[in-house]
Amino acid sequence: MNEAILQAKNTITQFDKVFTSNKFDTSTFALKVQFPTSIGAEHIWATSIIIKDG
Repeated sequence: MNEAILQAKNTITQFDKVFTSNKFDTSTFALKVQFPTSIGAEHIWATSIIIKDG
């Protein structure tokens, strides 16, 4: 999983460019987000993505 996280971090700007290009139906986009927990972390798929103040 560490390799997947590194790849995601290295390509997030590409995701952002595609997401904000208005060329695609972004309602089908999703991001896997890491949330810290008391015993480590939980990874959850986030959908219905919007960009605020950015």
